[in-house]
Amino acid sequence: MEECEVLCTRLAVMVNGRLRCLGSTQHLKNRFGDGYTLMVRMRSDVTERDVIAVKQLIARRLNHATFKAS
Repeated sequence: MEECEVLCTRLAVMVNGRLRCLGSTQHLKNRFGDGYTLMVRMRSDVTERDVIAVKQLIARRLNHATFKAS
């Protein structure tokens, strides 16, 4: 998306050969953007206490964060 913002005033998104949306980069971000995704990977030897500490830190800093396990 960064390249499009620099080079284009409008862009189109195609899915399976069909035009799905057309507009400025800001319009598309406002309409279809879901925010950010933060992926945290931890070593296999961490404890449950460490995982809870990381989740609490993220929750304090990012008020509207939701957690999904992969």
